Amino acid sequence: MSPEAPKAVPTGEAFPAWRTVIRAGMVVGLAIMGDSLMYNILPLEAPRLGIALPLVGVLLSANRLVRLLSNTVASALFARWGAHRPFFWATVLALLTTTLYGVRAGFLVFLLARVGWGMAWSALRQGGYQAVWAAREEAQGRYMGVFWGLVRLGSATSVILGGFLHDVGGYRMAVFAVAALSALALPLAWGMRWPPRSLRREEGGTDLRRGWRAMREDKVALWVVAAGFI
Repeated sequence: MSPEAPKAVPTGEAFPAWRTVIRAGMVVGLAIMGDSLMYNILPLEAPRLGIALPLVGVLLSANRLVRLLSNTVASALFARWGAHRPFFWATVLALLTTTLYGVRAGFLVFLLARVGWGMAWSALRQGGYQAVWAAREEAQGRYMGVFWGLVRLGSATSVILGGFLHDVGGYRMAVFAVAALSALALPLAWGMRWPPRSLRREEGGTDLRRGWRAMREDKVALWVVAAGFI
């Protein structure tokens, strides 16, 4: 059953934008822990997981390659449905991918998990941006720093704690302990109160053709996109 988006809270200075940013940062910081753990321990465990070492690079890149498509899909979903549902279900998908890392089923299952994480990350990051954009313009830079600080705090915690648990109790203990921590993101994401600007919906979703036309007219934007692609 899909969750219904919560009612929008009042606009203006009375709206505590910083709370949305901090909560979004906490959700994404918890959700990213499984991904960060893989960079830490997958190269160590690949032979025991039945994964050839050269394929580790493929697995750790798959989530980035799929985002060439899923970033656009995520933005269209946010435009059509608002922030609440895509953000929550991306959190669920992130937890599922982390849990799959604990299944010793070889390369294909890991590849599926990595692709799933890339799709989840597109929506989670978009949700963070939605939270920041709802703040006053003069505070957005500061809030963006707060958001990414919380996200990277989650990554650092996963790398340090996961590495320690790997040495103490093995691979599966590390993965499932991190998955348990990531599960804390679910109630946080479910209960988020999004500002009205983040809940607005566009009936037609995102018009990609309009975006391409805008880039053709703005040469600077075209070069920025080309540089990012490279």
